[in-house]
Amino acid sequence: MDTSQITTMLREGIWIVLKLGGPMLLLSMVVGILIAIFQAVTQIHEQTLAFIMKLSVVIIVLLVGGMDDGHPAGLHQESFRADGYSLRGGWLWIGPH
Repeated sequence: MDTSQITTMLREGIWIVLKLGGPMLLLSMVVGILIAIFQAVTQIHEQTLAFIMKLSVVIIVLLVGGMDDGHPAGLHQESFRADGYSLRGGWLWIGPH
């Protein structure tokens, strides 16, 4: 395995992490900012209010994102293939597909 293959695999891994975690993090950040503005305006400083709202948004994103044939939406076996390396059953398979 040479440097270009390692770089490609790491780039693909980072992209998958961003695709899976990005929507949840972005929406929970937006909800957190909106709740902070609401709390500043109304002078209600309840910590559980922000926590419950962020948790609800993350759960909704997970439910709306859904599953596609038992895989997270848009991430199939082919997404993990990079020059003869693929994930099969959670293990790194080195060799022909």
